[in-house]
Amino acid sequence: MSASSNDTDCGHRVDRREFVRRATLLAGGVLASLTGAATAHATARAVITEITPKALEDASAVRRYRVPTANGAFIDAGNELLIVRWNRQLFAFALACPHRGATLEWRTTPGEVYCPKHKARFDAGGAHRSGRASRDLDRYSLRLEGAELVVDLANRLRADRDASAWAAAVITL
Repeated sequence: MSASSNDTDCGHRVDRREFVRRATLLAGGVLASLTGAATAHATARAVITEITPKALEDASAVRRYRVPTANGAFIDAGNELLIVRWNRQLFAFALACPHRGATLEWRTTPGEVYCPKHKARFDAGGAHRSGRASRDLDRYSLRLEGAELVVDLANRLRADRDASAWAAAVITL
């Protein structure tokens, strides 16, 4: 007896884009959980786990992410975005150092953003603490919509130009 396409179809078809999105989210979750276990003994740098935009692939400047469930930093390299969850607060930063644009790193101990090019250190909220830097990290405005973190990449905030908007660009959980 020959099998028709209906005989082999289980009714759970997923298109390629959705499959890749789900696989990436799963891999990110696994890496994040492994990172959480590994960072208990980390003394220098934590692994930065890439998370991907949930569903927006258009030209919009708004990106949606799952809310991180543990302290740490997460990167969306395609949008040059660093998301930090630290002590029940969420921040979204430009991934480039404000001094010369070097790619920033996250250090779990002591919970800081670090510029390896000029040895600049920033606290988890983006304030400059030491080393060479011209100013605090640039933040993006963000908000919660249900269980999603929504970041507006068109609204990049500088502490030296609009201190009140920069200070307000935080979510307390």
